[in-house]
Amino acid sequence: MPMTIAERVEKLEREMDLLKGKTAGAAKGDWISAVIGSFANDPDFDEIVRLGKELRRAYGWHTDHIAPTKKDLQLLAASPYQQRSTRGGT
Repeated sequence: MPMTIAERVEKLEREMDLLKGKTAGAAKGDWISAVIGSFANDPDFDEIVRLGKELRRAYGWHTDHIAPTKKDLQLLAASPYQQRSTRGGT
């Protein structure tokens, strides 16, 4: 038997209360603790970090706090990294 509108509204309100509770806790509390380590033992993330370091070394970007110039972005767009496909199926 299909749910009535009142039942559907009640169910949605319960779900909203649950979602609000989850997001309110994250906004108030120490959200960084939930993020730290979330990529631990992730080979794809390790590969991203490795390629990022390799790319910065190749283009002479020795620090992360210096924004790339327009020329740097043009070089990056023409680099072989843009054509590199993701590792498939591993």
